[in-house]
Amino acid sequence: MKRGASVVVFSSCCSLVLTTTAAAQSIDRAVDVVIAGDDSQAAQMQGVAEELVQRLGVVTRIARAQHVEARDVIVPRPAAPAAVARAWIDLTQPERATLYLVDEQWERILIRHVPETRGKEELTREEVGHILETAVDALLHGSRIGITREEARSSIAPSPPPPPPPARPATVHFEGGVYYAAQVFSTDAALTHGPLVSLLAARDTGPHTGPVRPGLMLTAQVRFPVEVDQNPVGVRIDSGAFRVLAVADRALGEKISLRLGLGGGVDLLHYAPRIESSAASAAPDSTFLEPILQATGAMRVHLLREAVLSAGLALDFAPTGSRYIAVVGQETRVVLSELAVRPGVVVGVTTP
Repeated sequence: MKRGASVVVFSSCCSLVLTTTAAAQSIDRAVDVVIAGDDSQAAQMQGVAEELVQRLGVVTRIARAQHVEARDVIVPRPAAPAAVARAWIDLTQPERATLYLVDEQWERILIRHVPETRGKEELTREEVGHILETAVDALLHGSRIGITREEARSSIAPSPPPPPPPARPATVHFEGGVYYAAQVFSTDAALTHGPLVSLLAARDTGPHTGPVRPGLMLTAQVRFPVEVDQNPVGVRIDSGAFRVLAVADRALGEKISLRLGLGGGVDLLHYAPRIESSAASAAPDSTFLEPILQATGAMRVHLLREAVLSAGLALDFAPTGSRYIAVVGQETRVVLSELAVRPGVVVGVTTP
């Protein structure tokens, strides 16, 4: 009886030792695999990985992730369980699948990119699985794989590109211009015309091919006298114009740009009657300021570095437009009636 009991105890101890050894071996002969991708892709990739790796007598421990972090691959985790290898399979990129695999000591890293073709995703998964199987088999036989962690660091997480050079601070650009402008002034087609000068201050954003450039422009015009004759009464008009416009320049090509302006100012008008009959009478000389709203548009051709040819249209609106009236005998006669809307043309040259 004592000898039989001893045999039973000895057999139990051997069985426990063998079970513990087998358990340890199963833990040592394991591969941790993290799969990143949508649920359908990850599930199919998991099936392929488990089938191929288990042929080697190795257990696969599968986990899921939204994406693969470079830090997880490169930086060892001291508390990580023992494993023959640790792998990350990244299926999040539409153009390729990527396998990262590190050895047991977390000293070397294998990186493989497998191009993916639409409609052939199954072939891509099979190729990734076979690469995983081959790499694990090599590690089981003591082979070295991949590259060092330092070499992998630049491949997985490349250094950020150098920052762009600081933007040039905006400066103020000044521009002077000399023009000639003509405008339809009254209902009898009287034209006011004369030389005009301008001064522009704009935000300088670089070459004229750059974005929209806003600015502020001042203009002053001296007009030649205009005479309107309604025999026996006429009137001479001497005038000048002052405008303040908000403008915006926009490049349309290497040598062509568009300038739009909107603003207002005043016309300085002097009316002097011309009476050729004692039977007629008219208002005496008068000088007054007339408020004006103005919109402009001009095409600009960059001829030389220091000269730009400009041609465009100007539209004035006179909300308080007036009439000049004379009395001839018993008759009241309108000698001149200003237009409320006055179209005109402006041509000239500007230079910085």
